Amino acid sequence: MLTLYQPGKDFISVSVTGTTCSLNCTHCQGVFLKHMVPATVPLRLLDLAKDIEAEGGIGMLVSGGCDSNGKVPLADFYDTLARIKDETSLILNTHTGLVDEEDIQGLKKAGVDIISIDVCGSEEAVKNVYGLDAGPQDHNAMMSRLEDAGLNYVPHITVGLDSGGPSGEMEAINMIASFSPRMVEFNALMRTPGHDTARLEDADYFSRVLEYASSTFSEDIMIGIGCMRPRDMPLPIDLIRGGGVKAIAMPSRKLISWLGTEGIEFRERDGCCALGSLGV
Repeated sequence: MLTLYQPGKDFISVSVTGTTCSLNCTHCQGVFLKHMVPATVPLRLLDLAKDIEAEGGIGMLVSGGCDSNGKVPLADFYDTLARIKDETSLILNTHTGLVDEEDIQGLKKAGVDIISIDVCGSEEAVKNVYGLDAGPQDHNAMMSRLEDAGLNYVPHITVGLDSGGPSGEMEAINMIASFSPRMVEFNALMRTPGHDTARLEDADYFSRVLEYASSTFSEDIMIGIGCMRPRDMPLPIDLIRGGGVKAIAMPSRKLISWLGTEGIEFRERDGCCALGSLGV
């Protein structure tokens, strides 16, 4: 069954740093943070959660800009995240950046439902894009710690991350394949609104990456296509038709029409596509 996800008012995106990000990477420049609801103090996050539930919402993505170490500063919010899980029925997806063991234990104690992490298989791409002295070995260690802690983490790979060219995608897939996440999300570098930044132009390469993932991952790992991608980029139709892709965020009307024409069964859900890791 293919699931189509539409983020919206029932599953909002929240930034705990407002529009601030210490990295200010060239492909984002903090622009995407402007589209998120700010909650820079724990009480504001709790109030937002209660408002969402009162209006019939199902959850929220808690994210934000990164500090100089590539980490979203969530530590001051762990107790609040735990309160949200105790006092509401909301699903919490946290986008964390590079977390260490202390963070992982904090997230586990908070009881968050999903931990979304970015995984890159190229040390050069990490340095070029994020300006961090980090690389695949750090992402590998993070996944190992998350798995040892028994947490539901969803690796995200951004195809074309480094200026729209190959950026260690196959290496990232190989690395992830040695672990057992429930789901892996694939995005594609998109142009930052209002800026003449690079984007992934090669839709065929995006398809090849997903096809390689489908042939490399075990059948227990769900493959999803995320919302951070150029809206006019063609998607891998053959892989969707064959069932290799199980979730797509923000599908176009053209895609939905094609699914109907092809007789491909699908369902539509509110929220981000990482919810697929929960079977939602």
